[in-house]
Amino acid sequence: MINGGIILHSYFRSFRGYLRIRIKGYGVTRFINICSKRGIKLWDVEKDNEEYRLCMTVPDFRKIPDIVRKTGVKAAIVSKHGLPFFFAKMSYRKCFVIGACLCFVGLLYMKNFIWAIETEGNVSITDDMILDFLEENDVEIGSKISNVDSESLEKLFRKEFPDITWVSVGQEGTALTIDIKERDVALYDEKEYLSSSLYAPHDGVIMSVVVRSGLSQVKAGDIVTAGQLVVDGVLPIIKTDGTISGYNLVNADADVILCYTESYYDEISLYAEEKIYTGNVSKEYYLRIGNQTMQFHWFKPEYEKCEFTQSFYQIKLWENFYLPLWIGHGEYKEYVLNRIKPDKKALEAQLYENLDLFLESLEEKGVQNIQKDVKISTGGSMLILSGDLTFTNPNMLRKEIDASIGTELENGQYNSIINGDER
Repeated sequence: MINGGIILHSYFRSFRGYLRIRIKGYGVTRFINICSKRGIKLWDVEKDNEEYRLCMTVPDFRKIPDIVRKTGVKAAIVSKHGLPFFFAKMSYRKCFVIGACLCFVGLLYMKNFIWAIETEGNVSITDDMILDFLEENDVEIGSKISNVDSESLEKLFRKEFPDITWVSVGQEGTALTIDIKERDVALYDEKEYLSSSLYAPHDGVIMSVVVRSGLSQVKAGDIVTAGQLVVDGVLPIIKTDGTISGYNLVNADADVILCYTESYYDEISLYAEEKIYTGNVSKEYYLRIGNQTMQFHWFKPEYEKCEFTQSFYQIKLWENFYLPLWIGHGEYKEYVLNRIKPDKKALEAQLYENLDLFLESLEEKGVQNIQKDVKISTGGSMLILSGDLTFTNPNMLRKEIDASIGTELENGQYNSIINGDER
């Protein structure tokens, strides 16, 4: 309570204003005693060699002239403190005061708008895709915060981007925040069908067939062409007399291994161009207010070849309180091109590395390479890796059966309407 009272007293004195004065002379002690008897409050009394420094209020200062004469001391004001003196100083700086007031009013106005859009959690959905989507729905930099319906935006996000499992649209300061969680991407489409058949994705040879559901149309060793029916999802219903009374539609399910060969080609230049920077650099600066950008540069570079980089930084007063103000700079770096001939073995290694990456991408889908018949050759200024690759592929092409006509018979056969989707 004591500390609280002292602090409150200090604020009250600052509000009313007070003076720091210097008292000098042989009657200083007598001066302090008379002030105490007359109810004049003194505080922060300090002795500095032969003089005293102390604080008192402005009204009390007006009461001490006769005490000064009576005690023979000399009194002088050292400094003035408090709001009355601050406002007195500001009265001589009207432009500053007006500018500060206008700035404060401007900040109050700008806090009602969106000046930054922050995204988090998006991977396959890029920031540009999100910004384009927001712009289509009238949400962009400069939009009024009160016009942004977060719940409606969240519903539109989930409708526009099916891969989003969770989204939250919120506002922090003058920033619109969008937190997204995307569905884990599967290797293959997990679309469900009411009924379907399996077809060969390539020309090749069937290595093995194990059917769990459906009717196999091929056997091991059969040569098939791309698009040929492998496992049928239409099962005939056979009566006791051996005749077909109709058909059942099922999802064909089987382990089918197809062996096929495809051509491979990759090339790389025997020569390369290396950038050599000359050390000549030219800079320019930008000031962007809203959608207007001002550019400042001393001269336009006349480099024959140069590399240009640019960056912007948005001004913010504190975290998430952004302003429609950006500063930026651009930099031109001059360079010359030097044609070099890399080591041939390094280029060959690069070609084989590209091949390995290609095979790894297929292995992720279950396609295994069982034979490589490739070789290095030279064609003009290019180094070429080409040949044939043999694979085993367990992924058949699944096509949906149209249930409306799948069981209709035409000349003893059935018709099906299909939509392609590889598994």
